[in-house]
Amino acid sequence: MAEIEEVKLVESNERVSNLDLVVILGELFGVESKINELKLELKLKDSNIEFIKFIISNFPECLKEISNNLSIVLEDGKLDVSDVPILINMVKSIVNNTSKSIKKVKSVTIDQLVDFIRNVIEILIHKDYIKVDNKDKVFKLIFVSVELLNTSVDASQSIFDCVKRLFKC
Repeated sequence: MAEIEEVKLVESNERVSNLDLVVILGELFGVESKINELKLELKLKDSNIEFIKFIISNFPECLKEISNNLSIVLEDGKLDVSDVPILINMVKSIVNNTSKSIKKVKSVTIDQLVDFIRNVIEILIHKDYIKVDNKDKVFKLIFVSVELLNTSVDASQSIFDCVKRLFKC
């Protein structure tokens, strides 16, 4: 029985061309009832929904980059806990690559971009486009990892400058 589900997973991924987020999110966010369902089930805020719609409409290349990176992470057919660090590194890379072009059109923060990617991944997991063994455990690990990514330390200052500031009179 499990083999049948794995075959079904492969068929569904081929149908949407290896997680084509432009198609998937276009279908999910094109119908108000599906949006309301996502808001209730994943506790998404209106601002999250509006930002996802903004990216779908204005930056489909960002969605294609996320799709390509997710396809690499999901080569084995599912998202494991061991894939989460790779996933978070992917988030960081995508944010660094796309934040400048998005900021030209709309004032956005890095936190908004990171939340957007996290929301997209959670939607894909929730709607079973990405298979996981334990959804709650993966959601928690993604949340914690994203929080760590958001609270990264500014390492641009040298240790000498930091010490010098501490002892300044």
